[in-house]
Amino acid sequence: MSADTAVGVDWPRGRVRSGPLALHFARPGERSLVAGLAWLAYMAVAAIVVVGAHSIIGDAWSRVANAYYVLYSRDPHLAAIGFVWNPLPSLAVIPLLPLKTVWPDMVATGFAGSIISALCMAAAVWEIHGIAADWHVRRSARLLVTLLFAFNPMTLYYGANGMSEAMFIVTLVVVVRYLARWAATGQTLPLVVAGLGLAAAYMTRYEAVVAAAGALGVVVLLSALRRRGHVRERIGEGIADGAVLAAPFATAFIGWAVASWLIVGDPFQQFTSIYGVVSQLAVAQSSVAQSTGQGTSAAYVWIARQLLGLEPGILLLGLLGLAVTFRGRWGLTMPAVAILGGVVVFAVFGFLTGRTLGWLRYSITEIPLASILALAVLAPDPGGAAQPRLGRARTGAIVGKAMGLAAVAMVALAVPVGAMTMLNPADNPSYGGEAFQLRPVLYPNEPIGAITPFAQYEIGSQAATYLDQMNLGGGAVLVDGAMGFPIILESRNPGQFITTPDRDFQSALLDPVSFGVKYLLVPEDVGYQSLDAVNRAYPGIYDTGAGIGQLEAQFSSGGNNWRLYQVLS
Repeated sequence: MSADTAVGVDWPRGRVRSGPLALHFARPGERSLVAGLAWLAYMAVAAIVVVGAHSIIGDAWSRVANAYYVLYSRDPHLAAIGFVWNPLPSLAVIPLLPLKTVWPDMVATGFAGSIISALCMAAAVWEIHGIAADWHVRRSARLLVTLLFAFNPMTLYYGANGMSEAMFIVTLVVVVRYLARWAATGQTLPLVVAGLGLAAAYMTRYEAVVAAAGALGVVVLLSALRRRGHVRERIGEGIADGAVLAAPFATAFIGWAVASWLIVGDPFQQFTSIYGVVSQLAVAQSSVAQSTGQGTSAAYVWIARQLLGLEPGILLLGLLGLAVTFRGRWGLTMPAVAILGGVVVFAVFGFLTGRTLGWLRYSITEIPLASILALAVLAPDPGGAAQPRLGRARTGAIVGKAMGLAAVAMVALAVPVGAMTMLNPADNPSYGGEAFQLRPVLYPNEPIGAITPFAQYEIGSQAATYLDQMNLGGGAVLVDGAMGFPIILESRNPGQFITTPDRDFQSALLDPVSFGVKYLLVPEDVGYQSLDAVNRAYPGIYDTGAGIGQLEAQFSSGGNNWRLYQVLS
C-alpha cells in the first residue's frame, strides 16, 4: 500500500509530515461513532446499575468469579474456570482482573464483566451497521435502524450488566453478516469467518448448537442450489462448503468436551453437574411454573406475550422479510432467520417442554433478528434488476417506501413496548426477570424482602468484612464458591478460602480438621442454596451445626441468610 493510500475511511483524512515520511490519520467514521456512542451508553448504565445501585446479577458475577479463581484463589490453575458453563465470557475477563489492585470494584462488584459486555454489545452495533453498509442501505435508514438496535432497552441493559447475552449476540451477528457475504460472493474467506463466529458462539453459550445447525442447513442448501450439474455433485459441493463452516465449531465442541472429560471425568457437566442446568431446573421450576403457567395451556399465552413484548412487530417484519426474500435478498434473510430465529424457536420450545425457565433474556436474539429483517427490507434489490416500465416503477417505489417505513416503525415500536415488558413484573418470573433485577435501581428506598441482587451484594460485604478482620491464614475458611462467590470476590484475602475449584476441596470438605479448616460458611438451605456442597455433605448444618461446628456469626440481608460455623476439633 502506498503512503497516500487509505482504505475504508468514511471521513476526510488528515496528514502530518515528518521528514520524508508521511503519517496519515483518519477521523472516526460513521460506524465508529455509532458504536462508540453505544459503548459509552452501556458503560454509563453499568456504572449506575452495577457500581451505583449494586444491582449485580448472580450469573454475571459468578463468571467473573470463575476467572478470578484462575489467578487469585488459594489454588490458582486454568481449570479453575470450571466446565459447567461456557468459558469465553470468563476468559475475556481475566486481563482486567489485575486492575482490582487499583480499583477493587473491578472484582467486588463484577464490573469487569460489565466492561466486556459493553464492548461486545458495541461490537454488535458495529456489525449491524456493517450489515446495513454491505447491503447499501441508505445512510438515514442505516443510522436509524442501527441506533434503534443500540438503544433498545434490552440491548442497553444486557450491554451493561455483564451477562453473556452481549457476547452471544455479537458472535451470531458476525455469523449472519459473513454468511450473507458468502452468499453474495461465493468466496471461502467469509465462510471461514462465519465458522469461527459459530465456534466463539459455542464457547459463549450452548444454544449455539441450534444456530450452528441452522447455519449449516443454509450453507448446504444455498451451495447446492447455486451450482450446476448432477444432483449428487451439487449435494457434494454443498456438503463440502458445509464442512468448511462446521470445522471450527466441531473443533470447539469436541475440544471443550474432551478437556472436561480429561480434567473432571465428565464431558458434559452442564447437564450432569449438581450445579448444572438440570439441577437448577429441578430447584426453580415449581415456583416459576406458578407464575408462567409452564406445563399448562397458559404457557403459550405467556411465551407469546414475551415475544410480542420484545418485538411487537416481529410478525409483520417476518412477512416483509419473506416478501423481499423473493426479490433477491435471500442472502441476508435466510441466514438471519436460520441463526437468530433458530435460537428464538429453541427458547420457545425449551420453555414449552419444561427444558428451560421463562426468562425474557432467552429470547433476546429476536431483537437483532428484527433489526436485520428491517435492513433487508430497506436494502435495494441486489444485482441491478431489470428496469420495469415507468408506471410499474412508480408503483414499486411507493410500495418499497411503504414497506421500508413499516419496517422502521416496527423496530422503533419495540423500544417503548420492550421497556414496559422489561419493567412489568407480570411478564417476568421472580428470579430471572428484569423488573426483579432492577429493583434496587427503580426503588432504592424499598425494604429488601427477597434475595435480590442487592441483598446478595450486602451479604458478601458483611461476611467478607467480618472474615478479613480476623486475619486468618490460607485455607482457614471452607465455602462452596458456586453459592459464596460474592463473599470471595469482596474479600481482600482470597487465599483464606478453600473453595470448589480447589483440587483438594472435596477432601477438605469431608475431613476439615485434618486440612486445617477452622470455619465453614453455610447458606440457608433454601432454593438454589440447597445445592451448596456443605449443606449436602452435612444435612441440617445451617440450623444446628450438624455436630461439627459451633455458630460463630450470622449474616443476613432481606431473605438471604448465611452462617459462619467454627469447626469443632
